[in-house]
Amino acid sequence: MADSVRLRILKDAIARLNASPAKPSGLSAELGPSRAAKIPGAAVYLPEDATRRAGTRRSRLDLHEVTVEVELRAGGDSLVSCYEAVDALWQWVDAALNGSVLDGALEEAAIIRTAMDVKGEDRPYVLAVVDVSVPSSQRVGDATLMK
Repeated sequence: MADSVRLRILKDAIARLNASPAKPSGLSAELGPSRAAKIPGAAVYLPEDATRRAGTRRSRLDLHEVTVEVELRAGGDSLVSCYEAVDALWQWVDAALNGSVLDGALEEAAIIRTAMDVKGEDRPYVLAVVDVSVPSSQRVGDATLMK
């Protein structure tokens, strides 16, 4: 069975992140989320509510919006250095994915939300979750994207 549209978009996002010239050295995007968080790290996954579908019974096309989440983790000696480190990772994601066409989707990917939170008790690190929205179209009942 062929991969679904959302799985193909997820795999393409990981490939683009890892091939990006903006990728920090020694870091790679991995299919996640990871329970054993690496610092620094980048986990890419589909959230539970990953696909929204719009269409009618009479429509021959379904419009989909797939959301890919990129979970970034960066640490440092202070909170300021943590934020600076995670900002560099966010710039990598922005350069690699924002405005790109993932898996031939009809429209470009767009970063729609970034949320940051401070984690860790012994050594602080910043966790940033970047939501990337990818609109796409496909024929009703067809698992392949229209190119």
